[in-house]
Amino acid sequence: MAEDEGKQEEKFEFTTEGEALGYISLDQARLRAIQHARENTDIYGPRYSQVDLVWEVLSSEEGEDYYQVRLSYRPARGFKGDPGVEQFTIDKSGSIELRQILSEPRPRTRMVPVLALAGGNWSGLRRGGDPVRPGCVLRRRRRGRAPGGACQRACSGNRGPSRGDQVNGHPV
Repeated sequence: MAEDEGKQEEKFEFTTEGEALGYISLDQARLRAIQHARENTDIYGPRYSQVDLVWEVLSSEEGEDYYQVRLSYRPARGFKGDPGVEQFTIDKSGSIELRQILSEPRPRTRMVPVLALAGGNWSGLRRGGDPVRPGCVLRRRRRGRAPGGACQRACSGNRGPSRGDQVNGHPV
């Protein structure tokens, strides 16, 4: 009789869809992962725990005993860059067994200020450090003229380099 009770405990009851009662589906595991992430943001640290976040399911797999769910997360507003990724291991009854951050969101770096600074160093200085008008620099590039050629004469009134002149210590 004790053996019969043990056998009854091992039996599973199934729904009409073929799922075991008391177990969750893969779709429910995905939803459980997002709900848990939304309710427990302290894991993201001080930078993201107090910020409104958005989650998206990247992948989900069903194993024999567990579901593996990967989520991406990022700030909800004004974020440009790569989202963070976290992974959940959820058992078939719905409890979260493991949660781990695989990567944090990485904001995209802004290149515009760097390019503006680099452009400031290439401002078309001619011999002696006097600036050349920007239109002259564009004309020189378009026509393929060498520095100190007819373009500088036309723009600044100088005659350009002659024999014996030096630029940065080198003869021209």
